[in-house]
Amino acid sequence: MSHTSYNSDDTDDLQQQLFYFIGSDQTERTVETARLLLQKDPEAAWVHQVLGSALIDKKEFDTAQIHLEKTIALDPDNADAYAHRARLELNRNRAGIAEDYIAKAIQLDPTEPWNWYIAGLLAIHFDDYNRAMLCATKIREFDPENIWADKITASARSDIDGKNKVSKEQQLNDQFTLLEKNPHSDETLNNIALIYANEYADWEKAEKYAREAVAADPQDRSNQKLLLKVLRKRDFALKIMWMPFLPVKWIIQLNQWAWEKKWPLILTIPTAKIWLSVGACSFCIFGVFFWPLAKAYELITLADIHKKMGKLSIYSSPLARLHKLPFKVRFSIFVIIMIVFWGTIAVVLSDKYARDLALSALIIGTILIVKIVVIGSWVYYFYDKHKQSKRAKKLN
Repeated sequence: MSHTSYNSDDTDDLQQQLFYFIGSDQTERTVETARLLLQKDPEAAWVHQVLGSALIDKKEFDTAQIHLEKTIALDPDNADAYAHRARLELNRNRAGIAEDYIAKAIQLDPTEPWNWYIAGLLAIHFDDYNRAMLCATKIREFDPENIWADKITASARSDIDGKNKVSKEQQLNDQFTLLEKNPHSDETLNNIALIYANEYADWEKAEKYAREAVAADPQDRSNQKLLLKVLRKRDFALKIMWMPFLPVKWIIQLNQWAWEKKWPLILTIPTAKIWLSVGACSFCIFGVFFWPLAKAYELITLADIHKKMGKLSIYSSPLARLHKLPFKVRFSIFVIIMIVFWGTIAVVLSDKYARDLALSALIIGTILIVKIVVIGSWVYYFYDKHKQSKRAKKLN
């Protein structure tokens, strides 16, 4: 049903409706009303800015950029336009460009809490805990009751690794404090679900809050993806299929712990050949035998998972017709895929030369990838330290 007809075509009425839709977080209506206003006045800079901001929420980044650039062209001193332009680039994972825009926004309006909120999100992206907390302090300085300061603080304390990362109990407490202030925040509900999933592995509670996040904002893809992930984690068949990956997961976690503490890295060097070989073999077995089956199973059962999520067409897919087939038909397809897949593996393994060649290639390739990742991590570590020092000088 179209929502493009309103009680009045008068510009003042449309403006009042636009303000109402912005205040009530009705993104679709905001976009429609802003476009109607631009038909009447194509040079209204503030309407371009509102439309650009709403389109960021809809993940229509290219169109959002057009309207925000139009705002800046019409009103070069519009700090909000620069802040939203920074938010746009942060959503695109172009943090360096976002940094330039938010610096300009703060230069134009250093007392606006929204500008410091975006700057805080950027600091968290760069793992700059001190800068993030400074941004939270600035928000409280200009608006003591603003919830954005609490959001930055909670995110910084949970997202940033190292000595500044707080316990999982404190992370959860921070998020529940935010939820008390805004019980319908899908972002906070999503964060609570993530903590239960990642820190506690409590998939039942994670599902509860992920469902509440989807109910609060059914269109947000991050909410949808999290609920999908949680439902998958509770699927018994998938648990069995992913078990061979556990040694790889444990080795990754061990490496992360050693990297964080630094000194255990020395102890891992003598045993590197052992754990690299174990990890490579486990990865090869999982990748060749189990991962394709897990993905085939996920695809075949996707429609049923969507039904559990309460929104069947939650994702678009090139194989949408497959999802509409009865479950028995889809399960039969899955069984056929399994027979063909295992038959192919059996043929390969029955020939000694082909078997040796395939296994050697997989193991050598995996070890090379691990080495590249380790070396790349060291290079990135020193490069990131250099960039952090440059950012500190630039922002201060």
